[in-house]
Amino acid sequence: MTNREKGYFYEEKATELLKNKGYILLEKNYYSKKGEIDLIAKKKDLIIFVEVKYRSTNNYGTAFEAVGKWKLKRIYKTAQKYIRDMNYGDVNYRFDLIIFEKNKIQWIENILWEDEIGY
Repeated sequence: MTNREKGYFYEEKATELLKNKGYILLEKNYYSKKGEIDLIAKKKDLIIFVEVKYRSTNNYGTAFEAVGKWKLKRIYKTAQKYIRDMNYGDVNYRFDLIIFEKNKIQWIENILWEDEIGY
């Protein structure tokens, strides 16, 4: 299985997790010139932008470490474009990370606050 195929596989698993928690999937692999967001979901009046990471080993760092400041800025800018393009206006949103490491699944809410990346 290629890395991209693994990515799609774990994005599907994350989608199932979101749906089981009552979220509605709005977008998968949303691309813009600013970057890419793996999953965008909604529950009631909250939109979440989800980064999905998989690691079979920590030889090159943990999945959490793979989401650095540069990646967070790209996710943030892409999310802002999505909100503008969809005319959501003053919508509630947050940024989450779903990690698959070995046999463990971890869902971390609020991985990004605007002031942390200079916005």
